[in-house]
Amino acid sequence: MKSLKSIWHIILLLLFSNTLIAQTYNNSQSLGSADIILQNIQQLNVLNSQNTPSNRLRNQEIRNRVNIQQVGIQNDIYTNTISQSSSINLFQFGGNNEIVLGVKARAIQENIIQTGFNNAVLDLSPSTTQLHRSQVVQNGTNQRLIWLGSNSISEKLMVRMQGRKQTVLIRSLR
Repeated sequence: MKSLKSIWHIILLLLFSNTLIAQTYNNSQSLGSADIILQNIQQLNVLNSQNTPSNRLRNQEIRNRVNIQQVGIQNDIYTNTISQSSSINLFQFGGNNEIVLGVKARAIQENIIQTGFNNAVLDLSPSTTQLHRSQVVQNGTNQRLIWLGSNSISEKLMVRMQGRKQTVLIRSLR
């Protein structure tokens, strides 16, 4: 009876220790590299752009899409976009990250990746433009990107932020 009880305790210990190890991150690289994520996004865009007869009807029906992936705690995304076609990919890995999008354009292609803690992206473009295309990568802590407006110079913008305590303000007003 006593040996059966000891075996039961060992089994429970093994089950719970595996669960604890599986939930622990020992290396910040295990969350994924921003370059690998950007490559995956580009591959998805290539696959989505293939216009085979079986996909033609589906592509005509779904012209606006927002993909959100969040891993971590207290990550927030607020998006309000108006467009004829859009492809928006938002990824958050870490904690207390925030993305706010308020964009009007005929076509929107936006990829935002936040890896770390306390990062924020504010992208507001209240006036309608032809194209709003951007790629934003924030890797670190306490980074802020504030992007107001859109014009021909900033319509294909790529911003990479690496490190801690950085703020970038972009005013693209006509």
